Amino acid sequence: MARQVKAAGIDRFVMLSAEGDPDSEIFFVRRTGELEAIVRAADLNWTFLRPDWFMQNFAGYIAMGMVAFPEGPGKTSFVDVRDIAEIAVKALTEPGHTHRTYRLTGPDAMTFKGAAARISAALGRELPFVGITPEQMRDALLAQGAEPWYAEMNAEMTFAVRMGMNFSPSNDIHFLLGRQPRSLETYIGDHKDQFGAP
Repeated sequence: MARQVKAAGIDRFVMLSAEGDPDSEIFFVRRTGELEAIVRAADLNWTFLRPDWFMQNFAGYIAMGMVAFPEGPGKTSFVDVRDIAEIAVKALTEPGHTHRTYRLTGPDAMTFKGAAARISAALGRELPFVGITPEQMRDALLAQGAEPWYAEMNAEMTFAVRMGMNFSPSNDIHFLLGRQPRSLETYIGDHKDQFGAP
């Protein structure tokens, strides 16, 4: 893939990535690190974007009527994909972003259970949090038709939450856009019609 990008004469390359380590025992973390290493070795004008979990993922949970996710004390700084898109456009159209890695987050960190409570308040109705096991998450994805590798990877990705790892906010969005990142409440408020909120 990296060779094809270079051969096509593409001047700038933005990769949606994540925290990665090619030596990690966790497949998702290891594979992300390997992919970034491939891009670096290809001598491309790359920019890596490393967002936390997307706020937009909650749309499916809202439609389902609950946030069903493996429970744990780990906190995540959920980020709105609209902020990620704005950064990607800047990296592709403005100078100064070559060979830089940006960690993109929302303004504050919270547990999934805490996120469910805040969404409930913003919606004006209860969106309960239901703790499930990684195996239950994997099996639910398989039942929905997901490929086994995808289901396993998504279940494995919950390790940080279950182990109590905290991903504090970064200031990269504020630095790049000159404003604070969108909050979870802003995301819900901007999509109230979609979510059937009053």
